[in-house]
Amino acid sequence: MAKQKIKNFKLEQEELKPVTIGVFESRKKSSVSIFIILTTFIVLVLFLPQISDLYNKYFNSDEVEIPEGGKLEPIKPPSDDEEDEDYHDTFYDYAIDLKIEREDITVGDFVVDTVNNTLGFKVTNNLSTSIILSDLDYYLELYTEDHTLLERLKITGDAIDVGGSNNYKKQLSTGVALDFKSFVLVKIDQNDYPAVNLTLDENGNSALVCSRPHETVTYKFTDNLLKEVSSEIVYAVTDNDYTTYASQYRNQATTYNGRPGITSTFLDINGAFTVSTAVDLSKAERMTIFNADTFRTDTEAKIVNFEMEAQGFDCE
Repeated sequence: MAKQKIKNFKLEQEELKPVTIGVFESRKKSSVSIFIILTTFIVLVLFLPQISDLYNKYFNSDEVEIPEGGKLEPIKPPSDDEEDEDYHDTFYDYAIDLKIEREDITVGDFVVDTVNNTLGFKVTNNLSTSIILSDLDYYLELYTEDHTLLERLKITGDAIDVGGSNNYKKQLSTGVALDFKSFVLVKIDQNDYPAVNLTLDENGNSALVCSRPHETVTYKFTDNLLKEVSSEIVYAVTDNDYTTYASQYRNQATTYNGRPGITSTFLDINGAFTVSTAVDLSKAERMTIFNADTFRTDTEAKIVNFEMEAQGFDCE
C-alpha cells in the first residue's frame, strides 16, 4: 500500500477585528424626547385660543370689532358685482308726470283711459346700445290703494335705438283702470315662473291656447319646448270700429308677410274678416304678431304661459 503524501497549508497569523452589528439607544434619552413632545402638544392645545388671537392681531390687516354684549353682527361677503336692487316693495303712486327710472330704461308719461280700460306709457332707452324690451323681463304691477295686486303687465315691444323711446298702450282687465292707485316696476327671473302642466299625447306633443277678445294664439310644444306658433284674428261687421280694424289688420298682415318665416293671410268673407298667421320659429326672429309674443324656438311652456297672461291673454 502506497503511503499518502500530506500537503502542508500555511496559516496566516492575523489579529481579530471587532465588527459593529447594531446600536442600542439610551433608554433614558428616548424617554426624555417623548416627554418633551407630549408636553409641547398639550401646551399648544391648552393655549390655542390665545395663539389664534395673537396671530389675527399681527397678521390680519382687517380687525373685526365685536359690539357690546358680545354678539357679532353678520358681515356681507364681498362681491365683485353688486346684485341688482330688489324693487318688489317699491311703490310709485300714479301721477301723469311720474317717471320710474332704472339703469337701462325709464318708464313714464302714464295715461289711464277709464272708458276703454287701457294704460298708456312711454319707455326710453338709457343704454349706449339698442334694447329689445321683451328680453329685459320688466313687469309693471298695478296695485290698489292698500297694495293688493290687480294685474301684472309685461313690458314688451320691438327694439328701441340708443337714446330712443317708444309709446305703448296696454289693455287692462275689467275695472282695473278705475281701481289701481300705484305701480311697481320689477324684473322677474324666468326661474321663478310657476310651472304649467299641459296634456301630452303619445309623442310628447302638447298645445297652449291663449286668447283675448278677437284674438287666439296657439303655441305647440314637443317635450315641453316651443316648436310652432299660429295666430287668428276674427272681427264681425257688427263689431265696433269694424272698418278701422279691417284696414289696420290688412296692412299688418302685409307687413308680416314681408318678414322671414311668417305667412299671414287676410280674408274678408260674408261681413267678417279673419287674419290667419303662421310662424316658422326656425326662420323667424322673435317679434310681436298683433298683440302676441312669438317667443323663440325651444322656449319652455311655463315661460310662454306666464308671459302671455302678463300680456292680457287667458291661457289654457
